[in-house]
Amino acid sequence: MTNRHVWRLGLGATIAAATLTIAGAGDAKPGGAQPIYNYTYYNDATHTGVPVGRQNGACYSFGAGVDPHVFGQATPYYETEQVGWCQGGIAT
Repeated sequence: MTNRHVWRLGLGATIAAATLTIAGAGDAKPGGAQPIYNYTYYNDATHTGVPVGRQNGACYSFGAGVDPHVFGQATPYYETEQVGWCQGGIAT
């Protein structure tokens, strides 16, 4: 699955929001598992150029989130790709 999102916030807000993102209850599958997403960052809203950054999803004891390290550059223009599920600190 790929979702396209465009944020009109500053770079700092984008990184902070992505770092603290935890999947909402509406995204959980039966049994309480939360989706894990990787983020691919682009230079502009068209997402047609070469990606300029990437951030990997992660599974923590409190739920799904992202690794705080960004490879390349984070921008307000990104796509997400679901790469797994997180439940109780265990990724599947």
